[in-house]
This record gives sequence, structure tokens and C-alpha cells, in this order.
Amino acid sequence: MNSNQINKKFPFHLPKNHKIRYPSFTLNNKTDLLFILKGKQNKDELIKNALNREILIISDIKKKGIIYCKDLKQYITPFFLYFNHIQDNDFIYIAITGTSMKSSLAKLLFDIFNLLDEKVYLISSSFKGKNIYHSKLTTPWGNEFALALKRAKRKKIRYVIFEASSIGIATFRLNGIIPNVIFLTNLKEDHLDFHKTLKKYHETKISYMKLAKKIFMRKDIPYAFENKNVCYVEKNQIVQMGLKSKVIVDKKEYDLPHILPIETPIFDFIFTYFKDKIDQIPFNKIFYPKGRLEILNEDPLVMMDYAHSEDAFLSTVSYFSSLVKHSIAVFGAGGNREKQKRFAYGRIVKEYCDFGIVTEDNSRDEEFKDIASDIIKIDPSFFIVIEERKSAIKKAFSLLKKGDGVIFLGKGNEESIIKKGKIYPYNERKEILKNLKVYLKRTGA
Repeated sequence: MNSNQINKKFPFHLPKNHKIRYPSFTLNNKTDLLFILKGKQNKDELIKNALNREILIISDIKKKGIIYCKDLKQYITPFFLYFNHIQDNDFIYIAITGTSMKSSLAKLLFDIFNLLDEKVYLISSSFKGKNIYHSKLTTPWGNEFALALKRAKRKKIRYVIFEASSIGIATFRLNGIIPNVIFLTNLKEDHLDFHKTLKKYHETKISYMKLAKKIFMRKDIPYAFENKNVCYVEKNQIVQMGLKSKVIVDKKEYDLPHILPIETPIFDFIFTYFKDKIDQIPFNKIFYPKGRLEILNEDPLVMMDYAHSEDAFLSTVSYFSSLVKHSIAVFGAGGNREKQKRFAYGRIVKEYCDFGIVTEDNSRDEEFKDIASDIIKIDPSFFIVIEERKSAIKKAFSLLKKGDGVIFLGKGNEESIIKKGKIYPYNERKEILKNLKVYLKRTGA
């Protein structure tokens, strides 16, 4: 693409007649246009290397040899969409936002579309698979987003599903991506370390929702949208019945032989947009994605879940504990994240479970003992602290009895543990199943 075309559309002021072949955020061998955004990391070395290689740099950092652009974040996604020839009408965009359940709903909706033989693509940091772009962030930056859309366009995809995180919205990563449909799962409290106030957090979500052509949300969410584009749902569509559940839409009931305790108008959307395909929906194949309230054994009940927000943690733990006589929770909390969550996690486990084991869960640059100390403050005598997650799992099975249950929280389908700046391979499901096998053999259950 010629720089003259770009200069007409964006405030970059690139050299005239410069051929742009490979814009990037990283110093790639092919890069001839490098975007550098100011932030916490020191970018001096990256800038120096790029200048030495005579690579054009566009940045919101004022420095000699750099093409300066004020408010550069706002133009990143529109630029990469334009560069990759992504048009507004290429796809029907379905955005998922809310405090919790975003990734679960996105994957669930993706699976339902596939069951209906609709051409769909999912952008996700939680899942991998056919027609899924695995992103580094919940809501990726424009270069990744455009790459995902470029691949989807090549496959002649009609629907693109993605998560609209509050941080992604606030940092302009979704500029130029106008949702045809947006789902609001719920609106509670999260990311206050970034947004500072609950009001700011909620306003950020709502600012993006208002761009949508159609909004699906529950009526009990405390924000009114006097807008004909809103589809309100007043009552739960999902009724839990132990380890089974039931879908109720328009007074019609559909039985599911498994758990699906999700509070969102997902089925209103399906029943609105695919009325002619209702009879084709195999409800018995609509499962939560792996890692979300996944049942690994029924008696004793062994489950795993990747809840990370306080709201998701509460709904998961309270629901799980209602299914068994006595419950054990194995959990931790992430480092370099909101510290108020830690005490909340401990409080929730103390309230709903009979026993809690606190263990490692991506402590990142923090000391595990400091994170654990924050969690157990409510009652140190109630918890056992075991830093190594594998040992914590083994301990949980040593305490387990028939009729009881244990839930492993936090990791879900993640494939690593981040500790002291390093990433270690780790598969929670494999560890649980290994210990479950030993337990069943030992007890004869």
C-alpha cells in the first residue's frame, strides 16, 4: 500500500510514495513500518534498533527520527483494518461483554452456530481449534484483530464472535469494529486497578454497547437503555436441576442432560435469528466449553472451572457446594492483579465450602506467600496453604469421601503457570485425572 493513500486517511504524515509492505508492533525482519506505543516498558532499545535498520517508526512518543502521532491508540485498529482491506460489511460482528462469563458465552455461541451449520469465526484468548483465532489478549490489538479477520474473510465467514473487555474498549482496540449484535452477560465489579472507579468501569462497557445495532441483556441489570435496539430478558432462561438443566424460551421447555447454569439471553438471540432452524438444534450437544464447570467424576463430584472474576467465583462456588454434602475448594489468585479479589475469594470459600486449599495460580512477579496471606485473612485456621499446585491436588483427593465434592478453580483449560517471570507448562485436567484414577483405585469407587 502506498503511503500517499494512508496519509489521506490517517494523521501519520509518512514520506511520500513510500511503499508499505509489512506494518507491525514488533521488530520483524519484514517490518518497514513499526508502531510503538508509550507505556510502562522502556522502549529506547527497540527504537534504537529500528532506527539503525532504517525502519519507519510511528509513535505517540516524541523523539528524534520518529514520526509522531498524537492519540495514536485511536488509529491503530482502523489502520490495520484499512491496510488489510477489511470492509464494514464483510462480517456480522457479535460482541460479548460483561463482568464475567464472556469467554464461556462466546464459545457456547460459537458451538451453537456450528451445530446450525453457520459459517462462524471466534477470536479468543481462551480457546483453540478450527475457525478459532487464538489471541494473546482477551480483546486483541488492531494488528491481531485484522489478521484474524483477514483469515476469516479468506474462508468466506459470515459471523465473527469476539469478547469486548473493558480494558480493550478503553484503550481503543475496538475502534472501527462496530458490533451488529452485542451481549451483556452482567455488570458487576472488575478491573478497578485500571478504571479506578466502578462508575468509570460501567461507563466504558456502556459506551461500546451503545454502538451496537442490537443489544441483548437481562432486564435486572441496573442500567436502562431507552432504545428500540434492546432485547430485554426478564427471567432466567436456564433452570438448574442438579447435574442437569432446562432451557425455557417463550414458555417452551428444552431438556439438557448436563449443567448449563448461564444467565444470559443467548437463546433469545438464537430463537430470534434462526427461527427456521429451531428443530435442528441438538440441545443435548450444547455444553459449556472445557474448563468451565467441567465434571470429571460424579461421585464423589470432581469439577474444574476457570472463574477469575469475583462474580464468576461466587456463582460457581455457591452452585457447586449446593450439589454435595461436603465441599472442598482448591484455588489461588493471580499476582499483579486486583488485590481485593483475594480476600473476596477467601470469604466466598469460607462461606460456601467445608474446606479450602490455597495454592499457586499465576503469581507472576509477586511472592506466593503474600498472595496466600491476603486470601486467608478472613480465617487462617480454615485453610491449608500448599504452594505447589500438583501437591494441592493430591492433598484434596486424600481428604475426599464418597458423597462429597472437590472443585479446582482458576486454571481450567490454561496450559501454563506464570511464576517469577517464567512460564511453566501445566495441564490442570491431566493432573486431576491422574489423581482421580489413583483415588478410584484406592477406594474402589
